[in-house]
Amino acid sequence: MQTQPSGEVLNAQGTPIPALYAAGRTACGLATLGRSIYSPGLSLADTTYFGREAGRAAAG
Repeated sequence: MQTQPSGEVLNAQGTPIPALYAAGRTACGLATLGRSIYSPGLSLADTTYFGREAGRAAAG
């Protein structure tokens, strides 16, 4: 799954899917060699920041 910084989820062609947003690890998890890396404490920051960005985009 690919997303924009605003939280909009992109389809296979790279265009936003109307009214579909993602936040937290779903939208911006750290990845190395195709595997997710869990970093304690960062999940809360990811969710807070990207959830706010997705909310702003959805409201706009």
